[in-house]
Amino acid sequence: MTQNRNSDVKRIEISFVQRDAPGWILIYMKADEIQHEIWASYCFPPFEKLVRFLEDIMSNNLPSYFDVDQEGSFKYFGALPHENGDLFHFTLHDSCTRESCAHVPIDGIFEKKQFITEFIEKFEEFLSTRYDDILWDGGDLRSINLGKLIMKKEDKMKS
Repeated sequence: MTQNRNSDVKRIEISFVQRDAPGWILIYMKADEIQHEIWASYCFPPFEKLVRFLEDIMSNNLPSYFDVDQEGSFKYFGALPHENGDLFHFTLHDSCTRESCAHVPIDGIFEKKQFITEFIEKFEEFLSTRYDDILWDGGDLRSINLGKLIMKKEDKMKS
């Protein structure tokens, strides 16, 4: 298991942006004051996999992994267990080979509640204020069931 002091816990900031060009939603992830960009394509929509990944983190079903196919290049998400059950080790890798990863933009210990809450709140805000389903042919993102994840988050926040 990954070990780290609580003082080394990082914070994640998330935003979702839909450009005027059809078929793309940008996911911005910021950690350590550095912003990273992930291009989500309607050809390979990653959002249901992202929700399952967040559910795995919340349920401590770790390790958990998934990738975002950016139509030729990939971003790899990884979540590993931590000795403190409220924390987890998160990595975001660029396109990798078996031998090595080209670049590891995010690698650190995060608080589960902050990480998941940030994703849920920013995704819901995006869907209710800036999302245009005309520009996204990958199905209506508002149909993604965040309910299970939100209930788990609320249960965790009560405890």
